[in-house]
Amino acid sequence: HSLIFLRVSSTKAEHPVEVAAALAPTVLLYIEGGFRVLEKLGGRVPDDHRYAAWLRLYTDPSWLEYCNEFLARLQRLASEASDSQRDSARQLFLQCVEHEVDFWQQAVDRPRQPVKS
Repeated sequence: HSLIFLRVSSTKAEHPVEVAAALAPTVLLYIEGGFRVLEKLGGRVPDDHRYAAWLRLYTDPSWLEYCNEFLARLQRLASEASDSQRDSARQLFLQCVEHEVDFWQQAVDRPRQPVKS
């Protein structure tokens, strides 16, 4: 449901900073999550790890570079936006964080199901 929220929010946005702010939680949380898991794995992703492709994507140096560029753009857009647009962007950011937390919380709350091959 976070994608639906993002789609609806972006169509109502008055300034690009609002769209960027709504995207920011995914950009930031995935890189944070990837590096936390990588650290727990001792800095190396085993080839047979269930989420090896995901972990490699979100811990790749080019993804980190993209994230830094994204944040720089977000800062530039925020500096060009009005106070009300920045307030709207802040609210969208917080709402999208809540959606991301809800998404990941599902994995904790749901009973484990065996993976079918």
